Amino acid sequence: MDTQTTSRVESANEIFVRQARKILVPQISAMEPALEAADKIYLASFIKNLESVGYGVSKELLDACADLPLSALTTLHNETLQALKHLVGDHQTFNPMYPNFPQQVMNANEVGLYLNAFVHYLTDGKFIPRTVKEPRPALEEGRLKVLNLGRMEEFEALSNKGISLGRTIFSPA
Repeated sequence: MDTQTTSRVESANEIFVRQARKILVPQISAMEPALEAADKIYLASFIKNLESVGYGVSKELLDACADLPLSALTTLHNETLQALKHLVGDHQTFNPMYPNFPQQVMNANEVGLYLNAFVHYLTDGKFIPRTVKEPRPALEEGRLKVLNLGRMEEFEALSNKGISLGRTIFSPA
């Protein structure tokens, strides 16, 4: 696989995942070995890591990934997971003002809430009232959003459609 093709696929995947929930899998020459049976654990890890951000893969995408050499699968894993984490906001630090909401707010008096809000905004959001965060039950696992195998022709059609609508492929979906 040449460097230019790999680079083109990597940049396209960031956009394609966001716009169409699809992934381009690089075309591998016949001289590069596909995953060996012992390496299938890497494929399973890739799928499990996608689940951690709420995504799964279609059978077609799974089959295409299984034909990749380990180095290509690793690259695809890293770029896809990074793009999905960014898409779902996993790259952000979540520090709520009231971590035990809604009960914490319902139990607070209005004067305390007002003063906390006032100081919070006065300090440009740096002030957070000291609170012991109580443990919460885990959320129920929801359905996974399925990522499908994409083709370069589909990506190019998506790009052309965006251009004809007067927006770029970098615009939110």
